[in-house]
Order: sequence, then structure tokens, then C-alpha cells
Amino acid sequence: MESKSIIKLFYKIPPYLPLPKGGIPPLWQRGEGEIFRKICSPHDRPIDNNQKGIALVIALVMLLVLTLVGLSAISMTSFEANISGNQRVYNLAFYTADGGVENFRGRVSGGEFIYSADATGSYEVNIGGNTCNISYDKWARKDAEGDFTVFKVTSEGRAPFPSTGRVTIESIVEVLTTITPGYN
Repeated sequence: MESKSIIKLFYKIPPYLPLPKGGIPPLWQRGEGEIFRKICSPHDRPIDNNQKGIALVIALVMLLVLTLVGLSAISMTSFEANISGNQRVYNLAFYTADGGVENFRGRVSGGEFIYSADATGSYEVNIGGNTCNISYDKWARKDAEGDFTVFKVTSEGRAPFPSTGRVTIESIVEVLTTITPGYN
């Protein structure tokens, strides 16, 4: 009886049908398993001539798309590297020029250029391994507060590259030389 119950579950044979004497034939021999045979038996399946090589074409198209995506990623990466390199050169030149202005302010606060007779001047200073050219024009100004010496400072910072990385900063520096009496 137990064999019948297993057979019932697997083959779904109604209980009122008697079993054949040699056992139950396989589905493909009984003619009831045509769909089963097409799905499970690759040797019996006819080849569809319309789909010969389609997998190769799809694989080649996908390979082409992935190649183009990879090339564009490499191109963008090198472009971004160039941008960041240019930004680095610009920052070096800018901070060198800014350091040149600060160098001039420090020298003026020590009285170096205030009492000289020259109305213009220039000098070169090395700041952090970069060269900075500093030039200035000087004139006097009188005010209710006192006498001033005014400097127009032009500082050109250069990064250590041959022809790139030049930044020019202009600044006005006023130095109070004499205080009007009663105005303190």
C-alpha cells in the first residue's frame, strides 16, 4: 500500500485506475509527458534557426558598452588629476604672493622703507621655496590724524614651474609717521 501512496503523490494517478503489470512506464513512453520531455531533454528539442549566435552578439555589445564606460572613466580621472594639479600650482603661487605682502608689511613696521628717499623700489624674496617679486610705490598723505606714508605694494608669487603659476596681489599699506597733537 505504501508504494501506491508514493506513486499517487509522484505521478498523480487516480486511485481507481489499476497499475500496469510491469510497473508504471516513464512519462515520455506514455505520451503524457510531451511538455516534460521538451523542457528536460535537450536532445529531443529542435534547434530554432532564428537564434543562432544571438548570445555572441549580445555578449559583444555588452563588452563594447563596458569598454566605453571604462574609457570614459579613465578620461575623467586624468582630467580631474590635471585640474587638481593646476589648482595646486595656483595655490602655491597665491600663498607665495600673499607671503610677499606680509614680508613687506613686516619690513615696513620695522621702519625699513619709510624714511628712504626713493619713491619706488623692488626686491625679491624666497618664501617656502618659491620666488616672490615685490615692488612698491610710495607717497605722503596728510590727514587730521597726522602724516602718513602710503605704499602701493605689488607682490608677484611664482610657483617653482617654468612658465605657469604666477599670481599678482596688490595691496595698499598706510603707515602713520607723525601724530597730530591732541589726537591720540
